[in-house]
Amino acid sequence: MTLHLHRPQIALLSNLLIPLLSRHSRRLALVNSYTISDVVCEDHRELEAYHHKMLTPTISLDSKARYQNQFSWLLAKHTVGEEIVLYPAYEEYLGSYGKAAAKSDREGHQITKDKLEYFQRLYPESHEFEGKLRDLMEGLKLHIRDTEEKELPKLEKVLTKEENVELGKKFRRMQWFIPTRAHPWLPNKPPYETVLGFMSTPVDQLGDMFRRFPDEEDLLKTEEEYIRSKDSKEARNPESK
Repeated sequence: MTLHLHRPQIALLSNLLIPLLSRHSRRLALVNSYTISDVVCEDHRELEAYHHKMLTPTISLDSKARYQNQFSWLLAKHTVGEEIVLYPAYEEYLGSYGKAAAKSDREGHQITKDKLEYFQRLYPESHEFEGKLRDLMEGLKLHIRDTEEKELPKLEKVLTKEENVELGKKFRRMQWFIPTRAHPWLPNKPPYETVLGFMSTPVDQLGDMFRRFPDEEDLLKTEEEYIRSKDSKEARNPESK
């Protein structure tokens, strides 16, 4: 019998068995040359790809449920990772601009968490599913654009190469240990978010062991197909619509 592990289960086992377990997932690999932009933008592209996949007219209910879980898992980890690692960096390196950006982004994240908490409980066949997904993604697209076009370029201008890579490592490393489901009631600023988030993580990860997720091969195919799609090109260049 072959045991198939998916990214969330690999993340849990990695937490338990590091460094004994080989990191099979790209998501868990700490690549020395990854900058903070690399890791944040990688998450963004994957979220866009999973959103695109769920709206495919021919997708089965089983596949839609798997991608719903994958999308929710990644978005929950990504938002908290930004709050614990990225926004404190804004505040430290970017002065008044960074403090204002971090405050605005945290407020936006609270709305995203509220919407995700509702979406992650929907059945794929629900008449609300696609509408709630589109609504969630619309707000997320604006956040992605601001992060990639305004905030990250400003941050990387003032970071040394070593600081940039170390911040990218810290972001990925932190994602091993933070919640994998949306918890809107959690504080969105360290240190309270960090402590309470770590407390909820084991419960989330135990639940992940019993949820259905796409196979790694299917995920890679979905991500590659999205990169080649018209939607991906329009997301990168809104004026091309």
